[in-house]
Amino acid sequence: MCDKVSLWANGDFYVELDHKAGVMDSSKNWIVPIEFDEVVQIRLNNERYPVMFRGYKVMRNGRWGLYAEGRQKIPAKYRQLMIMEVWSFNWYKAQNENGSWCLLDENGKKISDTYEEMGTYSAIVDRMAVKNKGKWGFVDSKGKVQIACKYAEVQEFHYVNGLSLVKDGNRSFYVDCSGTEYYAN
Repeated sequence: MCDKVSLWANGDFYVELDHKAGVMDSSKNWIVPIEFDEVVQIRLNNERYPVMFRGYKVMRNGRWGLYAEGRQKIPAKYRQLMIMEVWSFNWYKAQNENGSWCLLDENGKKISDTYEEMGTYSAIVDRMAVKNKGKWGFVDSKGKVQIACKYAEVQEFHYVNGLSLVKDGNRSFYVDCSGTEYYAN
């Protein structure tokens, strides 16, 4: 007898038994074994694409991982795990045990350096702010540094003009996604 069973929109069943969670399909086959503390369905909804199912975030002992395609693709060892979907591939922003951040590919392989902080991803210019040794810069969705970490503060790239307002000491100016700096006259 299960403690809780819920039908999810994709036709799978969320199951809880003895304080453990898993996912079962309509034929009673385990998709995610009932061994996790929490399971969250990853579904993307946006105007451009219909609902797209991407797998399950799984938590064990307060740490998150990813279960997809019938296996645990990312071990449940991250304090936070956020999907960063960019139309044709999946990647993840993960917070390590020590509080630092890195980017992972869809198979859990680290694709970026480790950073003190990571900002919001801007798909329009393929840039994400990262902080290293107290300074900010930008990486792309593959984890490659595009603008070195040299600014005291940065803002997300603006969706209209493609510029980021940055601050270095007492100076504020704009930088484009290639790193060219623009100063006010």
